[in-house]
Amino acid sequence: MATPSDAAIQALLDRAHIRDVILRYARGIDRRDWALVAACFVPGARVDYVFVPAAPIEDVIPAIRTALARFASTMHTMANQVIDFNGDGADSETYAVCYHRIETPAPQLFTVGMKYFDNLVRYGDEWRIGQRRITFEWQSTAPLGESLG
Repeated sequence: MATPSDAAIQALLDRAHIRDVILRYARGIDRRDWALVAACFVPGARVDYVFVPAAPIEDVIPAIRTALARFASTMHTMANQVIDFNGDGADSETYAVCYHRIETPAPQLFTVGMKYFDNLVRYGDEWRIGQRRITFEWQSTAPLGESLG
């Protein structure tokens, strides 16, 4: 059995770090931790979120914050991910199913299937999103039973 090369090991580490950035973004959104969300992007990263005009991330975070304010809670579940390296950058396509709890007028679950298209760059010793575009693939709304907790 062949021993993995240093380059192969580094590619695996880079994939893990890129996956972590995407997961930290989801955690930041769900916890409403806007500093954590911002830290996933390079300063000035260009973001196109469909529901707000394409703009630098610093201008988009307030719009995300406003859009999510109507939900009691959210849970962004990141799924399939493909990462392609291009020199010192990477392109990533990540599927997501995002759950949004609505309390009024009656408890409902608003669910959205999305794709995140990210261009990631090395920023110091870490990976960050340099450009992001999302697409909405589907959505559904259904009555929600009583909370378990």
